[in-house]
Order: sequence, then C-alpha cells, then structure tokens
Amino acid sequence: MILKKHIPSWVIYLQLIIFIILYAVWVLPETIFIRNICLSLGALISIYEIAIFRKDICSKNRTPIWLILMLFAWVTFHLFFLSQNFDIQYHEYTSIWKRVGLGAIFALGFGLAIGSQGKNIYLILILFGLFSPTLIYIIKYFLTLYGGINGLVVSDYLKLYQDSAPYYLHKTAYDCFCLPTLAAALGLIRSNLKKGNYLVWDNFLYLTFIIAILFVFSSEHIKNGVIYSFALIAIFLVWSARISLKNILFISVIIVFLGLFAREHVKENIAWKQLFSDARIAVDVNRYDQWKYSGEKGYPVNESGKVVSGTNYERIAWGVSAITLIEENPLGYGLLERSFGNLAKIKWPESKLSQSHSGWLDLTLGIGIPGVFLVLGALLCAMRNTGGATEPWRSMGLWILLSLLLMWCTTELSQKVYFDHLIFWIVFVSALGIKINNNDK
Repeated sequence: MILKKHIPSWVIYLQLIIFIILYAVWVLPETIFIRNICLSLGALISIYEIAIFRKDICSKNRTPIWLILMLFAWVTFHLFFLSQNFDIQYHEYTSIWKRVGLGAIFALGFGLAIGSQGKNIYLILILFGLFSPTLIYIIKYFLTLYGGINGLVVSDYLKLYQDSAPYYLHKTAYDCFCLPTLAAALGLIRSNLKKGNYLVWDNFLYLTFIIAILFVFSSEHIKNGVIYSFALIAIFLVWSARISLKNILFISVIIVFLGLFAREHVKENIAWKQLFSDARIAVDVNRYDQWKYSGEKGYPVNESGKVVSGTNYERIAWGVSAITLIEENPLGYGLLERSFGNLAKIKWPESKLSQSHSGWLDLTLGIGIPGVFLVLGALLCAMRNTGGATEPWRSMGLWILLSLLLMWCTTELSQKVYFDHLIFWIVFVSALGIKINNNDK
C-alpha cells in the first residue's frame, strides 16, 4: 500500500499566523503570555507534522537535529552533575530551556511542513513575520517623533525610550531580530540574480527591507548591526559578482549607497575613529583594569591622549578576560545568562561584571565547550545541509544562519529570548534541508 503524505494547507497557514505573531512580539516587553501561547500552539501542531514525516527525519541530513537533542542531554547532565549554582540553573532549566525546547519542536514540524510544499505564499508570509519587528520600530519611531505634533494621543507602549524607561527595548533586540531579515533579503536577491531576474518587483521589496533595517541601525546607533550588515553585503557583492558581469551595475549602485551611509554613520559615532588606539589599551587587561568596574572607576587614556571610548575599551577587555575564564572553566558555570559575571566574581571578588558582550564567549562560559561545540556544530551542519532545500528556501535559510553565526561573535545574545531564537532558526533551516519522500510503503 502506498501512503501519500500530506499536511493540509490550513494547518500550515495556522502555523504561519502563529509564527508571525510570535516573531512580532518575541522581544517586546509584557508579552510573555502571548509568546508562551504561540510556542505551545506551534509545538502542538508540529508534533502532528513530525509524526507524519517521522521517517524522513532519519534521512542523511538529520545531523543538526541530533546535535540539538544531544545539547538538551548535555544541559540536563550539567544541571545534575556539574552545576555550580543548582537553584538558579534549575530555574533556567524549567523556564528558558523549556521555551527553547518548545521552539525547537515548533521549528522542526514547521520546517518539515514548509519544505514539503514550499508555496510562494508561504515565503511571503514568513518574510512578513521576519520584517514585523522592523515595521513595529518604524511605527514607534514616527509616533514618538510626530505623534504629539499632530495631536495624536500615543500610548507609552508605542513610543521609543531611553534605557531608564519601563518599555525600553535594548539595542541587542534590534540586532537579533532585524539582521536575519536583512540577510534573508540578500539571500533572496542572490537567488533571483542566479536565475537572471534583475528588475523584478520582489528584488525591490527586498531592497526596501534592507534600507529599512539600516535605518533602524542608524537611528539607534547600533554599531554591531551596521558592521555585520556591511559584512553580509560585502559577502553578497563578492558572490554576486561571480554570477555574471551583468551584476556590476547593480552592485555599483549598492556600493555608492553604502558609501554614503557609512560616511554619515562614522560622523555620528566618534567611537569608530579611535577604535584601534582604544583596542591597544584594552588588550592589556592587567595594567588597565578599569574594565572590571563598569565605569565606576573611570577609564584610561589612549596613546592619543584621549579618554578611551567606554564601548570600545570594555568590550575588548571583557572579551580577553572571557577567554581566560573559559580556559579555567572549560565545562562552563551552567547559566545561559551572566555566567561571565558569576565566574568573574569568583576570580575578581570586587568586579561588577555581567556579560562579556560576545554571545559565543558568554554561551561557552555558560554551557561549556562541549555545549557550544554542539550548538555551533548544529548551525554549521544546517548551513551545509541547505543544499537539500529548494530555492528560494535554500538561500533564505543559508543567509539567516550566516547572519546568526556572525552576530553572536560580538553581541550579548546569550540571554533571554535570543537563545530561543538561535535554536529555532537552526532547527527550522535543518528541517528545510531534509528531503521529503512523499511515497512511503
């Protein structure tokens, strides 16, 4: 008997709606109830989808899925046998890791279902979900700037705030939820260029996404977002130039635009100008130890006679110190959040530290070298396995994972929902790369 495997379209549409809602509110304050509902409903539907495609999960592209399963096993082992602070680690295990698990189940079934059908409308809806955090920022920006002028009564929740306000959203959130959208847009443009599609409406839509995201990064003075956007665009330009010489004009326009944008951004951010002189001070963590006190004891002077930029100096010094702590604690402290601060307090009791501001370093300090090996291994395998997906899903998934790989290098993402987000995309893209055999005997 031949059984035709099929997920009803309404099931996938329901998951798409859940995904859009989840992605729009994932980092917004006061939305944990909505997030938990979306994760739970998405996971519940995915259990059905996973059951349908259970044989396909055992295909040759299953490695990332198994690595993520091993990650949960390692974290469980670490909790009961290696924990340095059992009560707090257990709290994380039953809160953060529970949501990570729900997100992974949601992503697996969702990716399998999307990969089995891959309709264009699905791609449009996923892109709308990806763009929703950027769209919400732009709406808040204009309501904050012009709402009062035009007599509108704007709720506090719909305004942008400084870091002392209750509804303030940290720059990290924009890094985490905007950069993958920019990367997805670049991947989809490249997919079109490979097919010889240049002046098509969707390319202009993707360019609009990119410009909007650069606007967010510029408005919020997010240096990480800008530098990784430029890195991704540089990779895109190199790859696109190899496709066809016809791309030169298209590439030239982008380079001119980026050059103007970069000039204005550097003007507004003095820290860029003294980055290298500050770095030479920052790497000497023993001689200049002000980095331990989060600004309470001031900052040293660089070779130019200027006080170092706190951002440049602290982040580099924290990174150097985090590497030292990893050498001393290769199995990790046990916490996703603030393991750097806890280990630093043990080594330097007077320190006032929390995170190293490198997602990968903080994660290593939290779950140890074995845990990070499993996460990075799953991410890199998922990137390799995107060849099993059809276009444009292959390009979208590959570029999203590339953006996450880069972004976690110097952004404080080992916390809150950012780790949920990372595992979600690793599993989702992995599922897209699994070849579905629609005829099982």
